[in-house]
Amino acid sequence: MIRVENFRIFGFSIPGYLFVAASSWLSRILTAIISILSIRLIIDSLGVEYYAVYAVLIGVVSWFMLADFGIGQSLQNYISEARGKNQNYSDYILAASALTFMIVIAAIILVILFGAWPALELLSQFSSLSDSEKYISFTATSIFVILAAGGSVIYRIWYAEHKGYLANISLALAAVFGFVSIYCIAKFDCENKLLWFLVAANAPLATLSIMCFISRVLKLKRENSHSINKDAKKIIHRGSKFWLFNISAAAVLQVDYILLAQFVSAEQIAVYSIGVKVFSTMALMIGAVLQAFWPVCAEAVIQNDWPSIKSFTKKYILLSMVSVIFFTGLFLIFNTQISSIFSPNEIIVIPTSFIVLIGIMYLIRVWTDVYAIILQSMNDMKVLLLSVVAQAIIGLGLQIYLVPKYGINGTIIALALSWILTVAWFLPARVWTHQKKIFIK
Repeated sequence: MIRVENFRIFGFSIPGYLFVAASSWLSRILTAIISILSIRLIIDSLGVEYYAVYAVLIGVVSWFMLADFGIGQSLQNYISEARGKNQNYSDYILAASALTFMIVIAAIILVILFGAWPALELLSQFSSLSDSEKYISFTATSIFVILAAGGSVIYRIWYAEHKGYLANISLALAAVFGFVSIYCIAKFDCENKLLWFLVAANAPLATLSIMCFISRVLKLKRENSHSINKDAKKIIHRGSKFWLFNISAAAVLQVDYILLAQFVSAEQIAVYSIGVKVFSTMALMIGAVLQAFWPVCAEAVIQNDWPSIKSFTKKYILLSMVSVIFFTGLFLIFNTQISSIFSPNEIIVIPTSFIVLIGIMYLIRVWTDVYAIILQSMNDMKVLLLSVVAQAIIGLGLQIYLVPKYGINGTIIALALSWILTVAWFLPARVWTHQKKIFIK
């Protein structure tokens, strides 16, 4: 049976992963509200065109969240495996911290040295910004995202220890600090507000996560220096597979703003950003359950407890799909009101077709995401990598073809088709194969 740590609240016993998921929901509801208010302040302060620049930079530099090279995911699984065997895992954390420090420093240096070219190419249509403003905005944002990527390793540690609620508290605090900073910038006159908004949106998360990570590492005692060197190699070896998977996933999900910045207007970018922001908030709340279940699933795999995994999978898919349909309906009904919340002074119309397409895309995603998490929790990355690489190639090709023709709708159609043609059936088939092998044995 799965070893699940329970929390007792008001006399009721709650499974640990559900408690973590619940704390994540509260955190993400708070973060979603803050995000809406922040976008409202930024659009009012900068206007739609400069907000489009902000949205493009935030969307594109999220690539730098890959700067942890999969170390966090690799470490999380090693901790879960060690816990499943009642073994000490301090050396794994020390090894991961050393690797993270070196990678983060190297990544920051590379961005400072070579950030000018991507900045100028990415923001080429925004002639109101000088070249120096483009470079500084891109570089500053990238540096804070890289730091956040390094600091995010602490969240993986907490989740592996069934203490994901600490990660959720940290994320909520970062969101609050970020909003306070954005509010102050919006209310006071200052030069280059775009840059300061970008810093305010990213600096709190980077600072808080790095501080928590360093604090955790300083409390650990080295068990065996030879073991740490060996553990570092193991973490990198497994982490490289997660990293390749993450790159492939980013090639599917994070080329949208790169193409949109070249082919659609600033107004359409703003519409896309708001629509995706609303749906991604819903997706984060649904995904909170999966994130909390990952370490539990990893321990279940060690114990060959597939019936529990299968039961969770069915319940998750059913509830998630119902949630997506319900949420899409609400968005369609209250479209005008939602748009006015983000931008009360400038009219932003989100097309019905765009909302429906995103809803369909997320129905496909919730089906595939649960199987991806199961495969990652058991370190079975081969089919996962191959299918996501295929998805990335198909998705990129479709976006290049469809975005110039259909704009923001083309982006969503391309993404949905890339899921249907690849991971929507590759990943479930792989999980079912593992289940059959266990039952045959």
